[in-house]
Amino acid sequence: MFATVVTAQPLNGTAAYSAGDLVGTKMAFSGAARHSFGGAGLVKSVLVSDLAKQNTHALELVLFDADPSGTTFTDGDALDVADGDLPKIVGVVPLGTADAVGYNDSAVYSVRNVNVAYSIASRTLYGALVARGTPTYASTADLQVRLGVETN
Repeated sequence: MFATVVTAQPLNGTAAYSAGDLVGTKMAFSGAARHSFGGAGLVKSVLVSDLAKQNTHALELVLFDADPSGTTFTDGDALDVADGDLPKIVGVVPLGTADAVGYNDSAVYSVRNVNVAYSIASRTLYGALVARGTPTYASTADLQVRLGVETN
């Protein structure tokens, strides 16, 4: 197995979110497979950097093994995964307030031992963040999501 870190930014809005809202846009984690024809892997860890220190609000990370192109990803709207995209979901990772550590003006959500297996036909794993609280971010670049993955 080969270990690497893949990163994406959801480009979130700055208005208050409601529970169930999509936080940002669809994310593409390029490099989740070592080869252009894809491969299998395992998400081992998730780390979300939060520059707005909204760590009193839980999030969920929904992971897809192929582009969920039938779903509309509109920041601030409730996530409604299209029926045809449901089989593409390989895991949902809760990012609870107990998983977050606040610092002076920022926070980090960290979840280890995630163990979400995937098999992709390209080098890209897709994801979406869903609010499970009511966070408000100061900038569209406040969040960054990093996945620790093992690939074959």
